[in-house]
Amino acid sequence: MPDSSFEAYRLLWCFQALASAAIGGRYDATGLAHASLIAVVAATPSRPLWAAAAAVRVGATVSKVPAVWDSMYWQLMTDAALLWCLATSQPFSRLQATVRAQMAVFYAASAFWKLNTSFLDPRTSWRLGLRPAQHAALYAPAAAPWAVAVAPAATLAVEALVALALAAAPRAGGALRAAFHGAICATPPPNNVATFALSVAPQLALFAPRVDAALVRPATAARRGRVARAARARRARAPQRWASVAYVALLGPILRALRRRGGDAPARPNRVFVAAALVYASTPCLGVLELGAPNMYANLRSHGGGGNHLLLPTGLLPDFFRDAAGSVFFGGEVVVEATTSASMRDAYPGDLTSTLEPPGVVDLLGAAGAPTRFFNAAKRRVLGFDGVAPADRAFAPFAVPALELRRAIADARGTGAFELTYARGDRRVAVSFDRGGAVARCRVAERGRRRDCADDEVALLPPPPYWARKLLLYLPYPVLDGDGGEVTCFGP
Repeated sequence: MPDSSFEAYRLLWCFQALASAAIGGRYDATGLAHASLIAVVAATPSRPLWAAAAAVRVGATVSKVPAVWDSMYWQLMTDAALLWCLATSQPFSRLQATVRAQMAVFYAASAFWKLNTSFLDPRTSWRLGLRPAQHAALYAPAAAPWAVAVAPAATLAVEALVALALAAAPRAGGALRAAFHGAICATPPPNNVATFALSVAPQLALFAPRVDAALVRPATAARRGRVARAARARRARAPQRWASVAYVALLGPILRALRRRGGDAPARPNRVFVAAALVYASTPCLGVLELGAPNMYANLRSHGGGGNHLLLPTGLLPDFFRDAAGSVFFGGEVVVEATTSASMRDAYPGDLTSTLEPPGVVDLLGAAGAPTRFFNAAKRRVLGFDGVAPADRAFAPFAVPALELRRAIADARGTGAFELTYARGDRRVAVSFDRGGAVARCRVAERGRRRDCADDEVALLPPPPYWARKLLLYLPYPVLDGDGGEVTCFGP
């Protein structure tokens, strides 16, 4: 491929990076320095500078782990492929082939992990049922029950079709993927995750046979400053809205490129990066990644034993080592029944029902037989806990691995005295912590008898080691009356 394609991808990459920084980036010295570097890269066709900017973004993403979205992992791995191409002077066709393979794996995994009982049942696949219900509330309230019923199967079919098209018919797959994310951008909050669409938009251009810098430069130059200024002014109020604006701004030149035919045939993808994508896609099976895994909106049970997937087990490593003393996975799964810790209630289980739009959508869901509470603890983890509304502190029992409970206790220590009650198998544990975070009392009730906690009780174990806190973050599953053991009302 000619260098013009690399130049075009550089412009798209820089536009996306600057727009994302303006919408949700850091405004400290580090963030401004990185944004300045990207601006220089946008104006200067220097591959070493571009590699430096990509390396800084890779490092910034790694520093945020484990509180990162799946789209950030996708961006991380495609940026790593870009760095390899820039550092080793690979032709554009190698980048094109590698990123195509990576994205096909990501979308295939997203569809595959939705093959589970909780997702396919409209009564529990609420996050996906919510999207059509939101549109129905706006345009056709009477259609809400039908929309909720067909949403899971329709979403699975579309994602599977996107993955197949990306692998077999790149131009068609790129166009279908662009439309898919465009539909998501048009959904009312909190499902309008336009930041996801924006983060993976430049890679769409790699599914075109070729991309000319002359096609991209006028569009990105005209819109870059306007989008950045508008987003900075309004990002605190409507970040997803401005991410949608930036995404649409990128679509023009990308769709024009996807309409073109011909061009050089892509080279073979780099096997190392494709293998890394496959390992990442398998993390729900292994049980070593939940927040950030390629199972968005899947209602997949990744911990608790067995799982709910129709074809593969999930959480294999935590389940295998649940009784191994000294293992980070020791203790299995626990169900937190009550706590007085404000810190813990902010983070778990993450009731965000009050954020749903438009007005009346919750009533439509109830009329359609769907649950009427929505939880998304991941959003709290990634975006922070400042400004958590009282309505979003509504508590519900939740299930987490013992490892995650140890993290929660460590985070709650030092925030004041609190009490905690949880069930672990047949035993019920009640723990009191004093103002300094020390255990004041720990009692176990089991088979009608009460006793003091043993030294290996989960609440008495030390905080997880640094590497486990960095790499193993699990999400709470709400335990609600009538859920039948399924994962319900749960995001992302």
